[in-house]
Amino acid sequence: MAKGRKTGGRTAGTPNKTTAVMKDAIMAVYADLQETSGKEHGHFLTWAQETPTEFYKLASKLLPIQIAGDEDNPIRHVVKVELVAGDGSGE
Repeated sequence: MAKGRKTGGRTAGTPNKTTAVMKDAIMAVYADLQETSGKEHGHFLTWAQETPTEFYKLASKLLPIQIAGDEDNPIRHVVKVELVAGDGSGE
């Protein structure tokens, strides 16, 4: 083994093949479920309405972990973000 240098394996940022295959499979199944429901995101919406706690657990993983400003516009305070369940009408 080389001292202090990486000499083999994947390059940094290369996704694991199994992860990539699973992600593609999940996306394909999701697309099929939506097609069979007859409306856009119908099956997913039904699941979210029936199991809101699980939906919010999943949705929370998509939120950024850190909020960062830039040099010219630093963040001075954070405004409270609140998720409110709706009736699905988009209004």
